Amino acid sequence: MQTLAHQLRDLLIPALLAASAGILLLLLVVIAQRLVRNAAAWRLKRRRGRYLPLLRVATDGPESARAAALAALRGISRRHRLVVADALLEPLRVVQGSAVERAREVAGELGLLDEWRRGLERGSWSARAKAALALGLVRDREAVPLLVRVLDDQHDEIRAAAVDALGSIGDVAAVQALLERIGEQSRHQQARLVEALRRIGPAVTASIVSLGAAAPGERRTIAEILALVGGTGARVTLMEWAADADAPVRAAAWRAIGMIGMDDRAAYHALRALSDDDPRVRAQAAQALGRTGRTDFVPYLQSHLDDEWEVAAQGARALARLGDQGRAALQAREDSGAGGHGLELARHFLWEQRRT
Repeated sequence: MQTLAHQLRDLLIPALLAASAGILLLLLVVIAQRLVRNAAAWRLKRRRGRYLPLLRVATDGPESARAAALAALRGISRRHRLVVADALLEPLRVVQGSAVERAREVAGELGLLDEWRRGLERGSWSARAKAALALGLVRDREAVPLLVRVLDDQHDEIRAAAVDALGSIGDVAAVQALLERIGEQSRHQQARLVEALRRIGPAVTASIVSLGAAAPGERRTIAEILALVGGTGARVTLMEWAADADAPVRAAAWRAIGMIGMDDRAAYHALRALSDDDPRVRAQAAQALGRTGRTDFVPYLQSHLDDEWEVAAQGARALARLGDQGRAALQAREDSGAGGHGLELARHFLWEQRRT
């Protein structure tokens, strides 16, 4: 027995020593990695500190000093150009207007624009995506055709960066290309495309409407886009789609009209849509009427508090938006004592209003 214990001891001691040495080695590796990272961060900070004053003069300094600053920046080593590019781009993530124009001018003077344009089609996927985002940050309109070309790239990250860049640039020349790809993408990528169109703004409305005229099967999706993008110029077309034979198209049209804003003609037809055969259409019409702020619609909305759940919910929400008269209608429904989801909805929205 004693011999067995001695044998186990002889086996365990080397194993424990080896494990301790391994842990010590791992600890040394971790410390070394941290030291390397800290040293790299310190060198990067030092380089940025060296070039930031030159960049400030190049972008915001007097004309007499700008030339000298640009000359100094052109003379830096190639391995430092990435530091300069990142320092130039960083403020553009939060600023707009003339600062972007000045940064774009400096990027052009330093040859960075040409590098980013070439970088869209060469290098690793991460470098290409970074080039696309850089072109978006400086609002490089000349890069729009190149960015459109990579909308079909095999890498999701590059396609996403190109979409974001086109939205940042805001050139209507990209609208058609963005619209054409909405039906081909995942829901996540579709959301990116719609956000890019929204950032371009109401200027895209005419192009979106014309696509709906050419592709009736896409009207529901297009109406949903118009609801987010806006533009009162689409109202006439959306009113036509609100009478479409397809109920989802009618519902999407009323949602868009409500988001864009209704005139008297649209309000009249929205009241009629409260009697539509499809509850989705009635619900969106109720929501649109609630966005008008007009209290003369209160009785019509009140009459739908016991409609199907979706319609009743939108009607109750609309009444809650319409001030004292809307709240009075909800209170009357609560005081009536009648059961059903109308009572539940009235209590819920009145409770929300009391809480706020």
